[in-house]
Formats: sequence, C-alpha cells, structure tokens
Amino acid sequence: EVLPLLAIITGFICIGVFALKLDQCAQFVPLCVMQGFSVGVAIIICVNQLNFALGLPKLPRHELLVDNVMEQLSHIDLAEWQAVVIFGSFFAGQLVLSSVLPKIRGVAIPWAVIMAAIGMVCGYLSSDGTISYRIQTLSTRYPSFGGANLIQPPAFHHQLFTPQCAGSAE
Repeated sequence: EVLPLLAIITGFICIGVFALKLDQCAQFVPLCVMQGFSVGVAIIICVNQLNFALGLPKLPRHELLVDNVMEQLSHIDLAEWQAVVIFGSFFAGQLVLSSVLPKIRGVAIPWAVIMAAIGMVCGYLSSDGTISYRIQTLSTRYPSFGGANLIQPPAFHHQLFTPQCAGSAE
C-alpha cells in the first residue's frame, strides 16, 4: 500500500538527479547492463499491469513473478470485458497514433502522456459517477491512499454568489 507514495518520492528523486546533473554518471555503466535492467523492469511492469488490463480484483501477491502470473491466469475467469476493451483501445490507440502520427510539423507528439491524461479523466469521471462503469483507480486500488487527491477541482459554494454576499463585499 506504499506503492503510490513510493512512486511520488521516486519522481522527486529523479527530478533532483537531473537537476544536479548526476544522470551523467550513467555513462560509466555498460550499455548492455542498462538495456537488460530496462527490459527486466519493463517485463515486471507489464505483468503487474495484467490485473488492471483484465479488470481482475486485488489478488494475493507472491514473492516470485512466475507465481503472480500463475495466480492471474488461474483467475482469468473473473476478467471483466469492459476493462479488456478499455485497455485494448488505449493500447491500440497509442500504438497506431505513435506510428502513424509521431510528429506534427516536425514536433514529436507525446502520445503516452496524452493517453495517460485521457485515462486519468476517464478514471475521475468513473469515480464521480458520470461514467457508469467503475474504472479501477489509485483510490479504489489503495483505499488508504484515497484521501490524497493530487488533482482536486475547487469546491464552489453557491452562498458566495447570493445578493446578500455581494452587498456585504462593498
């Protein structure tokens, strides 16, 4: 349950490393080591995202990656078709847009960022009740983290716009 907080702290550490120009130290690590590490991390991230992609409930975690994959496959009958459609459309959309339209007038388009932003809006609309299907978000996955809204729209109080309040401001 500390994963969201750990991700935020890691982001701040990365910003600090780049600000202090410590990223140049990576030049001393062989390229094959960096590539192997990156591929390993990518595989772990992909496997851990299968629960979200299939709409599976929070399954028990195991120490070994292979055991987690077997747990996911043993619960494949619980997959939700809506989650598969949402994941598939976003994944296919990002692949198609990145290959068909990688640049507009010479400027690279960050389709991953754009698709992530659209996904965040869909998650907010789902938690708000605007979309009838419940999309799994950080607050549903980690309930103890649910109170920490990073982006929260301002609350407007209709009493501020009454004639009595307007007259008292003079």
